[in-house]
Order: sequence, then structure tokens, then C-alpha cells
Amino acid sequence: MLGLNRFLLACLLLFMAPCLLAEDKEVKMGREAHEELLKTTHFYDDPELLEYVNSVGQKLAANSDWPDIEYHFFIVDSPDINAFALPGGYIYINRGLMSYMTSEAQLASVLAHEIAHVTRHHAVSRRSQQRLGTAAAFVASVITWNSNVGEAIKLENAALVSGYGREMELEADEYGALYMYRSGYDPNAVIEMLSILKDHERLTALKGRDAGRSTATYHGVFSTHPKSDTRLQEVVAQAGQLPPGEAFQGREIYREKTKKMVYGENITQVAPPGHQRYASKGLGVTFEYPSGWERSTEGQSIILKSPDDIQLEISVAKPQPDVTDPEILLKQRFQVEELKDAEAVFEGKERADEASKALIVTESGDKRVAVIKSGSYEYYFNTLQPVPLDETQDQTIARIIESFRRAEARDFPPDKVYTIYYHRLQPGETFTDLAANNILGRYTEEELRLLNGYYPSGEPQPGTWIKMVQ
Repeated sequence: MLGLNRFLLACLLLFMAPCLLAEDKEVKMGREAHEELLKTTHFYDDPELLEYVNSVGQKLAANSDWPDIEYHFFIVDSPDINAFALPGGYIYINRGLMSYMTSEAQLASVLAHEIAHVTRHHAVSRRSQQRLGTAAAFVASVITWNSNVGEAIKLENAALVSGYGREMELEADEYGALYMYRSGYDPNAVIEMLSILKDHERLTALKGRDAGRSTATYHGVFSTHPKSDTRLQEVVAQAGQLPPGEAFQGREIYREKTKKMVYGENITQVAPPGHQRYASKGLGVTFEYPSGWERSTEGQSIILKSPDDIQLEISVAKPQPDVTDPEILLKQRFQVEELKDAEAVFEGKERADEASKALIVTESGDKRVAVIKSGSYEYYFNTLQPVPLDETQDQTIARIIESFRRAEARDFPPDKVYTIYYHRLQPGETFTDLAANNILGRYTEEELRLLNGYYPSGEPQPGTWIKMVQ
């Protein structure tokens, strides 16, 4: 009998081995993708709020169908309405999405949905379908951004999250609702949260109609309002219904944890982690350089200096009307007959004639130079020292050159950083009264309604805590 038990155990281990190897591969895949995110993404610096999100997430993960792996939760410092998951238990939620929640149950609904994407192996399935090789390509397939957070991997003018399609999203809603039920949260918060997101989509469409901007939501699969979606109602109802009074909402604790949270644009967003950004409204250009470097201005030139005394000069010049070839411009500017290792700065034939970088030979050795034509000017990059550069130093200079581009509104820090606070509604006060200062512009009243779950109409009772912005 003992021999039979050992045989059965061996068979079971042989059967489970491929599954365990697949799980280990997913965890490794998620960890590598997370390392890619760290290069481009700012995370919100609020340890207490992060610990709160982590505690909610860990409770849900423990009640999931894959509780044995280690789950990691992060708050992305972005105002965009976004949440996403990487394989192997890496879950991310944007600060912007959290600003529209009014309870812990709503937070749990988003985290549970993303945990379900992990437990149902959705991202891995997409990767195998799309045959994505590198971690960076995989991250780009899972996330799309509307801001410079993750600029190196964003997909231009796309939805806020790269959706999995209706079937996978509904499956994530179904299992997410189940994890909520097991954790003591009302599964109907899934519908509640998706309704807020649909309302956000409608307000965004209203704001962007004149500007011609396209809009999408974090979930992105409902053409009608979630409250009217029969299929969604069915999958959420399958989770079960908690007895009256036993479903935890957590409005008070969520209010306490999110007061003073930044709302909208934050100062951190203008450059990726580990970098500073120079942006000129007058010239309309921008570039990035490493944190810790000093920047100074000398006449028409900017001088960048590293702590170990690498120096790069960036000069502005009016274009020469008879010369368009960037390599000829470099030869004339630096008075040399030959360039070494000359190549286009930007990829793509359509921009090949806009910029070139090269090495030029000097008495001290090779030095890195470049020219970029942008707008009404030419911009010359010239390594002042050391000459010659070693390979690592040259790569740093090359990255600065390659980051140069036309400046956009997102490249400038916000004029003001807003934060959330809560106000108890007084008798007779309405959203029209609360929005009288127009702090959020033309749509302040609509935005306040959305932040508090009253969009597009309706008034709260006196004594209700109202989320405000200051």
C-alpha cells in the first residue's frame, strides 16, 4: 500500500511539474516587465496610501484562485484613468483612477479585476497570440498611456489601457467579483465602479468634442452603460450576495486614506525616473538629461555638466538657407572634412534628413557632435570634455541627443499641483455652489459631481462628505 501511495504521489508530481514550471515562467516574465516599467514610470510617493492599497490587494489575492505566488501592488503617479496587471502578480493602479473612487469596495473591485487577469493568465495568452519577444514589447502590449509616464513604451493616441476584449474582461469581472465576495466586499461594487468609468468617458467626450480627441475607458468593452448590461449583471451575480449589513463598503477609511492625495497633474510627470527635463516655450523644444547633472546658460548655448565632469554644449543657430544635408552642416560647423560613424539620429526615412550625429577627430581624440533641425533653428551638440569619451560616456551623450524633440504641453510642470480634501455639505449647499470658484475650469461642477458619484445630476443630502480639490 505504501508503494502504491508513493507511485500515485510521483504521478501527481509529474502531472503538476509542467504547471509549476509555467507558473515560475509567468512570475519571471512579470518581474522582467516590471523592471522595464521602473525605467520609465513614476510611482506615487505616499507610503501610507501604498500600504493601504497593498493591504486591500493582499486580502483579495489570498482569496483568489492563485494565492500561492507573491503579489505586488503599485500606485502609478499619473492622472490617467488606468489600471493593469503583469503576469505573476504585479498589479498597478493609477492615482488618477483612485481619485474617482468613494469607497474601499470600489478600490477592491479594480484590484480584484486585475488580480483576475493574473489568475486567468490573460496577459500570457495575449503575448503568445502576438508573439512578443522582449519584456519591453510585452509591456507595450499590455499598457498604453496618454501621458509621458512610460513614454518610451506608450502607443500614440490609443486607449488608456490595452483591452483584452469583451470575453476576457467579463471573465476578469466574474472572478474579480468572486474574490470580492470571498473577502467580504459587495460584488456589486464592480458595476458601481464601471458605471463611474462610463460616466468619466462621457464627461471626457464632452470636454474633447470640440478638440477632436478620441476617448476610451480603463475597462473599454461596454457600448452601453454598465448598469444596463445584462451579461455583466449575470457574471457579477454569480459571485453571490452577502447578507444585509455584512458587505464592507469602507467609505470612511477610504476618505481618510485619500485626503491630501494629489489630483490631476503632478510635478513628477515631466521627466522619466532618474532624469531632468529642459523644455523651452520660446523655442518649442525639449530634451532629457540625467538627474544630478547641472545646467547653465552661456549666451545662445546650454551647458550640461555631469558630477564626473562630462560637459555637453547645446547651441542654437539660425539655419543656412543653402544647406539642408545635416552631415554637411556638421562639417561646416566644426570645420572638418570628414565625419566618423555618421548616422541619422531618428529612425525612419521620413526624418533621416532632420538630424545626424557623428564623431569628429581632434588632437585629443574622437568627440561626439550632432545637429538637429527643428522649427526655425538648428541645434548643435558638442562634447566639450572629456575627449575622447569612453563608451559609457558616449552612450549617455547619445541618449541626451536622441531625447531631443518638439515640446508639448505635457513637458512643462503644472502651474499648480492640486490635492483632494473633504467638505461636509451644509444645508442648502449644492454642487453649483461648490463649483463657484471654477477651480477646475469650465467643467468644475461636472467634475465635482463625477468625483463624488453624482454625475450627471443629483444632489447629496446635507451632512454628506463631499470630495473637493484645492
